[in-house]
Amino acid sequence: MANMFGTDSVLYIKTGLSNNRTIVSDSYFTAPCKIVRPFYNYERNMAELMVMSASAGVMEGDCYRADIEVGTSCALSLQGQSYTKIHKMNSGYAKQINSFNIKEGALFDYDPRPSIPFGGSEFISETACHLHRGARYIYSEILSCGRKKSGEQFAFRSYRNINRIFYCGKLIFLDNQELRPSSQALSEVGFFEGYSHQGTLGYFSEAEDRVAMAERLYKVLETFHGVEAGISTTFEHGTVIRLLGNGSDYLERIFKEIRDEIYRMQPD
Repeated sequence: MANMFGTDSVLYIKTGLSNNRTIVSDSYFTAPCKIVRPFYNYERNMAELMVMSASAGVMEGDCYRADIEVGTSCALSLQGQSYTKIHKMNSGYAKQINSFNIKEGALFDYDPRPSIPFGGSEFISETACHLHRGARYIYSEILSCGRKKSGEQFAFRSYRNINRIFYCGKLIFLDNQELRPSSQALSEVGFFEGYSHQGTLGYFSEAEDRVAMAERLYKVLETFHGVEAGISTTFEHGTVIRLLGNGSDYLERIFKEIRDEIYRMQPD
């Protein structure tokens, strides 16, 4: 279904360096998207941006497009303001398309808030991240089973999430998840396994010792209880953590600790 407003919702951000600090050199956005003035994290020497939305949530026919270019040697964190509420739809769907271009020696940390698919909703998310030589990329995602307290556990029609990561033009990671409650036993083994939330965090860097990284991050995971967690190294340059738990706030707290440990491992 086409967007009822006749146009996509667009977010464009480009960063550069000024006096060895990351700045937003160009930006553009259309309703309902908006970005606030960047904060600067002096400890990590990176700019922090928050994306806001004037909408009550994702509606049928919506198409959100984000185009982010992180300039050479820049460091940018992009965060969401609030949970993504995906509302009930009649027969159509909504879509999110992300395109990330991380230049040489740059770091991009993508940290959206959790997604909540309401009953009867259908949503597709596609992300393509292009890493240049020496670039680093952190991303996290948290998905709820729906509005469980309102009796909408796995009541959405479908939720599909596709992540592609390229390094110097080569596809090094592909994650393609499609959830359809009508044909899949999402509460069972292989899916949510009795939990209400799932989370993924990935870190991609050519320079890292991935085995050492996985071991240190696993020690962080061991300090948390009430979750199922796994960590693995990918085909090239990546470390990925999967979580199953029973609350968005708790999974966000775990991911914060994981991020902190990743940053502690970075060279000065």
